[in-house]
Amino acid sequence: MEKKIPVGKIDFLDTNGEVGETCYYYTEEEFLKSVKHENYYGAPMVVTVFRDDNGQTIPLDFMKDFDPYPQGFHIIDYKEGENLNEFQKLERLAKQYKSLYPQGTRIELQMMGSDPRPIEPGTRGTVDHVDDLGTIHCTFDNGRRLGIIPEEDSFRVLTQDEVLDERSEKLQKQFIDKVNNEVIPCVEWVGMRNAYKKNIMDVPKDLLKDLHEKFLEVYGTDYLDDDYGFVTVPGVVQGADGKPYVALLDLDVTSSGEHWGTFFFTPEGTIDDQDVSDNMMAMRKQIGVYKYWYTPVLERDHHVDFDNCPDEITEMLNYATDQSNEVKLE
Repeated sequence: MEKKIPVGKIDFLDTNGEVGETCYYYTEEEFLKSVKHENYYGAPMVVTVFRDDNGQTIPLDFMKDFDPYPQGFHIIDYKEGENLNEFQKLERLAKQYKSLYPQGTRIELQMMGSDPRPIEPGTRGTVDHVDDLGTIHCTFDNGRRLGIIPEEDSFRVLTQDEVLDERSEKLQKQFIDKVNNEVIPCVEWVGMRNAYKKNIMDVPKDLLKDLHEKFLEVYGTDYLDDDYGFVTVPGVVQGADGKPYVALLDLDVTSSGEHWGTFFFTPEGTIDDQDVSDNMMAMRKQIGVYKYWYTPVLERDHHVDFDNCPDEITEMLNYATDQSNEVKLE
């Protein structure tokens, strides 16, 4: 079997400046990934690039990105004595992969090599663990569990933004599912109609409280920062008719709470901005242009004026949140 020589190595230095550990890399991709990762965290190290039998090295463009510059950088001929036996090589690679791909890392498969039942390119998954042979075992979003061999299979780690987007989509779906399955079937529509006829808003207040509690069950908090992305939040709108309506509001937290759509709970049933039925269009016309407020706290929303929230709506919001937003609404 043809020997595979390393493209480079990293000598990690102890506090006394001595080499504490040496890691060899047999692919350009893994070598550059480790160099960039360790340099970013300022690991004290000496980087060495090997020339092959033809005097060639991997491209050296990565050197210009060093910040800070490592304690040492060398380009040398590869010597047979530098080689590790196969077991040592696998052991070192496995240790590197365990560091690069800890449990929970989200990846996207680009291509599988020799697997007879390959997973589709573009499928995403989560790293379960890396075994002692360097195989990266993953659970994919399509339900399959499979090991990735870095030297044969091609994949990438999702960016932090992509991970946050995935989380926001998952939480939003979980909340909407709860609303559809646990809230809407229990709405007292007769009581809702009577509430608006008699202007006694106990039923709408209870509905808003129920929505807020389901939101807390999913999100675990009612304080949202930019990392939450797109969210659907419980709230109250005040229509052109002056009446308050419980609603679900689609907001983009990363864009200072920009409003994208509304789902209304009215005495005549539920409607959203896309509903075009005659009855719902008539109700939507009655609501007309509206203002809105919501039960969670958004870190920086420049679109909603809580300082001038009508007393009736302030009462509904405070009731739904057990006074948790009282300071915000004063």
